[in-house]
Amino acid sequence: MFFGQPAPQVRGAGLRVDGLVIAFAGAGPVLAVPDLALLPGSATAIQGPSGAGKTSLLHALAGIECPSAGTVRWDGDDLWAMPGRARDRWRRARLGLVFQDMHLLPGLSALDNVLLPALFDHARIPDALRTRGLELLDGLGVPDPGRRAAVLSRGERQRVALARALLRQPAILLADEPTASLDAAAGREVGTLLMDAAAAGGATLLVATHDPALLERLPHRLQLDAGHLEVAA
Repeated sequence: MFFGQPAPQVRGAGLRVDGLVIAFAGAGPVLAVPDLALLPGSATAIQGPSGAGKTSLLHALAGIECPSAGTVRWDGDDLWAMPGRARDRWRRARLGLVFQDMHLLPGLSALDNVLLPALFDHARIPDALRTRGLELLDGLGVPDPGRRAAVLSRGERQRVALARALLRQPAILLADEPTASLDAAAGREVGTLLMDAAAAGGATLLVATHDPALLERLPHRLQLDAGHLEVAA
């Protein structure tokens, strides 16, 4: 399966998946993707019922969930052939991930949550990254970067999670149900922010979603059902 047309001056990464299988001991495969290819800068939805394997697929593509077999290559880099620390460095440098449950630390401010991943590489956050974090929060509609995540609305927390994913201008942007549990208006706003951010940076965008409004805005669709991936009609 091959999707997308490269945009001018695209920064995104190209994806090639071959023979990807995720299985658990004592059970058959929960996910099987014989082949998948995405062009740099493409925007693709993964749709399917709960439990179909959407999160497992995103996590395998992000270098988080180790597959039982197969290869995941971004721009030719074989993700699962890398040593663990090298894969972690690759992920921090190349990929932004918006988790379904956001995974913010409630006791930290919005800005500190955005900057937290940078602490893996810096003992002290560089001024340029701090400035970018502030600019992202402002542009995404989070007016008070000093407020603790615990007191933010769900829509605000989702914006903070998106700002964190965008901090290092990633070539790859993966989002797992980014509008889930938001009302229709907040969902539209977050969907627009996600699409605009990916387009502005030329990132390759892959979104797992049930949201009909967001699905309509993504030009390419995959259907995942019972662990099997197909082109959506």
